[in-house]
Amino acid sequence: MKIRLPRRFLYKMILFCLLVGTLPLIFLGVFSYYKASQTIEKKVLQGNMQILTQIHSRVEQVLKNVDNSVTQFVNSSFVNQAMNKPLSVDDFQTVDQLLTDLYYFQTFELGVQNVSLINFNREWILSSGGVSRFDNGKASPKLSEYRSSPLLSAWETENYYDSYISSDDPKGKKYYSVNLVKKVPINSPNPVGLAIARIPTYELNKNLIQNAELGEFLILDRNYQIIAHSDSSMIGEDVSHAPYMGKLIALNSSEGYFEDRQTGISFRKSDYNGWVYISLVSITAMNKESREIGWLTLIITLSSILVICIISYKGSQRMYSPIRKLHTMVADGGGASDRETTDEIESIGHSILHMMQTQTKINNQLQEQIPQLTYFFVLRLFQGELTAREIKDKLPSLNGAGHWKILQVIAVQIDTLETTRYEEKDKDILMYAVNNIVSELIPVHNRLNPIVIGDSLVTLYGTLKEDMDLIKAEVNDLTRKIQKSVGYYLELPISIGISKPYHDFKATQRAYHEALEALKYRVEKGQPLIVSHDEMDSVESNKLSYPVQIEQELLDAVKVLDKERIRPLLHQFMEALTAERMNIKQYELSLVRLLVSIVRFVQDSGQSEVIWTEDEKSLLNQLLELKNLHEIEKWFFDVIIEPIIDHISDSKEDHYTKIIEQVVRIIEENYNKDVTLEMCAASINYHPYYISKVFRSQTGVTFSDYVHKFRMDMAKKWLVDTDMRINEIAKQLGFYNAQNFIRSFRKLEGLTPGRYRELYSKL
Repeated sequence: MKIRLPRRFLYKMILFCLLVGTLPLIFLGVFSYYKASQTIEKKVLQGNMQILTQIHSRVEQVLKNVDNSVTQFVNSSFVNQAMNKPLSVDDFQTVDQLLTDLYYFQTFELGVQNVSLINFNREWILSSGGVSRFDNGKASPKLSEYRSSPLLSAWETENYYDSYISSDDPKGKKYYSVNLVKKVPINSPNPVGLAIARIPTYELNKNLIQNAELGEFLILDRNYQIIAHSDSSMIGEDVSHAPYMGKLIALNSSEGYFEDRQTGISFRKSDYNGWVYISLVSITAMNKESREIGWLTLIITLSSILVICIISYKGSQRMYSPIRKLHTMVADGGGASDRETTDEIESIGHSILHMMQTQTKINNQLQEQIPQLTYFFVLRLFQGELTAREIKDKLPSLNGAGHWKILQVIAVQIDTLETTRYEEKDKDILMYAVNNIVSELIPVHNRLNPIVIGDSLVTLYGTLKEDMDLIKAEVNDLTRKIQKSVGYYLELPISIGISKPYHDFKATQRAYHEALEALKYRVEKGQPLIVSHDEMDSVESNKLSYPVQIEQELLDAVKVLDKERIRPLLHQFMEALTAERMNIKQYELSLVRLLVSIVRFVQDSGQSEVIWTEDEKSLLNQLLELKNLHEIEKWFFDVIIEPIIDHISDSKEDHYTKIIEQVVRIIEENYNKDVTLEMCAASINYHPYYISKVFRSQTGVTFSDYVHKFRMDMAKKWLVDTDMRINEIAKQLGFYNAQNFIRSFRKLEGLTPGRYRELYSKL
């Protein structure tokens, strides 16, 4: 009965994954929101303070330029002289010069709209409107305030009406201006007049409007009256009783920042004229982006937590699955039946402890399997399936193979059983006997266990020696003994292939293929043979000399089904290959080329349904596995060519019909040319002699007679059905002149072409 096991470890795993995944994410979300809020607020405040500094700098730059200009004007000797004159009608030149000087103040850059020069003693006033009489008794209160002020130079705020000032103010009359008031002469204990430069507040407001979207900006004079504001309707209002002004006045600092009732206030106080530059920013509006980031962070965090929960649950189940399976196996085996309340890992731990207690018994069983394990190790080594680490771990247990300096692969193959007393069914027993002989002749400390792979007995030979000449002599001596012993005891011809020497066991697979490739050298040298792969490399690779003419004759013999010529031609082809000194690759290429030519002939002749063999191996693999020229020659005839001949013989009539149809079609398409038997043969890939023989046997006439008769039939048709002249018909039929055509026609029909037309065209 299967035991029902608890799943405590799964629940612990899910809880752990959730805690590890969600807690850092929640912390990161909170931290990100807090940090983003702080950063946005800091950046907005820094930006507003920079804008406020720029406004302060631009406004004071304008004011100082106006101040310097007015100072230079009133300090000029010309003005000082004019202040001592009554400026009557006779002084029009002086007035004109003063007006010209005053006009230069009214520039676009400075924003000055009007400059007035007042002389209290001489009772005249000069402005952009001209010179007029000034009555001290009727002076305005503001002007009287300027006159009695102890300040020699000051910036004052005033409600002012001037018909020359244009504005977009809907009130149309009332304007606020800031006036630079200077006593004349400057620094005199008894000034006789005033110089007043008026700048409308909307000129100062231009510095604020372009930055209005970043906050509420305003400029206050010394009495905390607004002289510039982002909202022009606020100009002139007294804000000294505003909630935030108490804190601002109390701060003894030239600039700073504080908060009051969800409003952030940045300010700068001017040392030049006592004005205050203020920026008001709503903290709620400033934190709007922070809240958006907060919501986005919350959504992302919750989504991530949901994904983490799903992943934690699914991932924990997946990771728990092998533990659960292992735990179930242990429980089903009885190892955990008394521990149902324990954790799965603990239960598995007890089971592992139980397994360790049985390790000695398992080791004893493994010792019995060492021969099989060794066999599979050597097999995988030859097949290149072992890693360097696996080879290094195993070598110390293989008769000191880990200390070998040089290693080579020796491959042994049975050449043939045809001339021996053995049959094919005895091959496995014979390979076992050869294995025993090889194992006895090669010392244990110089080899790994020989194994059978396919048709080859393969062993890895190793030695501690490093002298290559000595090693080569030793290997040659051992292989000769092996070949001689097998021939003596088993009366069996064998060939032995030897690979190049290598230093690394990772090269075993390559050495194995080299040993097998060396055995292919029997194609040229015959058998039995002992050959090293080094000897193959020493063969000069001459330019491939392929017996094309013999191949063509062989194919022609196949086409005409001439078995008596096929065998000698095939033998002649093989002798032509061995007559040239070529390496094994060139032999293989030549044999493959012959196979391809035969296959192409089969396809071109429409005999592609020929089945050569029922063996699963491809024709190419069968060819490359043959060991000598005798086997190759026999294979080509028995497996390849003979089935073709048998198949063609069975379908001979259909084959002849197809040839006749192809030849007739060529004649009909080329009757007006010099059509020949050779041209037809080349077109359908058959020998001219064969085509001639088939054509005559099937039609009863020769090829040339058929062509001649077809042309004459065409001539008779044209003579009766058309008005073509005799010489035109001769030209169309490929005759050199009309006389030849007439003679040929008369010989065949017994009358001339003209007479034939006369007789048959009337019918």
